[in-house]
Amino acid sequence: MEIVLEMLREAGIRLPSKVGQTVGIVGGIVIGQAAVQAGIVSNIMVVVVSFTAVASFIQPQQNMAAAIRLLRFPFMIVAYLFGAVGIVCGMMMLAEHIISLQSLRTPFGSPFAPLHTSEWRDMLVRLPSRMLRKRPISLRPKQSVSQQVLSRFGGDKPKGER
Repeated sequence: MEIVLEMLREAGIRLPSKVGQTVGIVGGIVIGQAAVQAGIVSNIMVVVVSFTAVASFIQPQQNMAAAIRLLRFPFMIVAYLFGAVGIVCGMMMLAEHIISLQSLRTPFGSPFAPLHTSEWRDMLVRLPSRMLRKRPISLRPKQSVSQQVLSRFGGDKPKGER
């Protein structure tokens, strides 16, 4: 059912806007009804697939929605082969992969992975800038003291190095 849904979605994209929407809606209804009447799938399967199709439009970023669509198929295969244990293992592998990624030499999981508890002060609530004297370690700064502290003391040297 997911493959048929993806085929209808791609067909709807490649057709002119009015025709594409009509093909998507009518095709989904006709194919879903025919599959239920033929006994290929159950009514619940059609409801679940249609719910996931509608939920896929919630994601506002097209790139993220495409990534989620692509991840859905391996997760379905793992769930089919290994059940709930497979889903948990798949989620752990996905989390490990995301944590190992870096952007501009900064880990995606920072400050959680690698663990830097000193950077947690500004994680959930933005503290006043006077309380944030040190730059995050995960950014590998050339100077560990923030610019505001440096400018307050008139030069390159922080408070302890006068």
